[in-house]
Amino acid sequence: MKNMQIALIPAQQRGAALLVGLIFLVITTIIAIVAIGSTVLQERMTGGQRNDSLAQQGAESALRGAELALWNAYINSDGRDAPSGTFAAEPLSADARAFREATSWTAGGAAYATIDYDAIARTAGSGRLDRDPRFIIERLPGTGCLEAHCGGTGTGSGAVGMTDYFRVTARSTGGDAKVIRSNESVYAMGH
Repeated sequence: MKNMQIALIPAQQRGAALLVGLIFLVITTIIAIVAIGSTVLQERMTGGQRNDSLAQQGAESALRGAELALWNAYINSDGRDAPSGTFAAEPLSADARAFREATSWTAGGAAYATIDYDAIARTAGSGRLDRDPRFIIERLPGTGCLEAHCGGTGTGSGAVGMTDYFRVTARSTGGDAKVIRSNESVYAMGH
């Protein structure tokens, strides 16, 4: 017998496989775009939280620095003096009001720049603040006894057993100036 080759004539192709492949490619592309958008959003939110945390920590650090300045001034003056630049809380001075009520960054108050930002950046990875934190100290009106019996005969600042109260307001930016945080505390110094 002879080898007979049967010529098969291919049926006309209609492109169904190509169409199905294109549909899957479009679906995969849409899923990838949504995933990338979600990742970018999460990255922005994480960066914002980090920036907010840096600002909060900077303000807290400045608050503690101001309280240390109060402590040192009282220790060095035997309870008679507050740090230079202390404002009276009543009536509230224009400078203190501007610092406390500013909605954007202000250069008022005292700078708290005793932080070694470069060392923080080396150990923590770019933990640098946009600007040095700042604080103001206000002496609140009135003094009071620490105990029922003050133990001293004088009144006012410098009297044994008396307490002076100070409001400390601190402000800080985060890694950029878009985030500003403000902290406040009342600090009592007794003598």
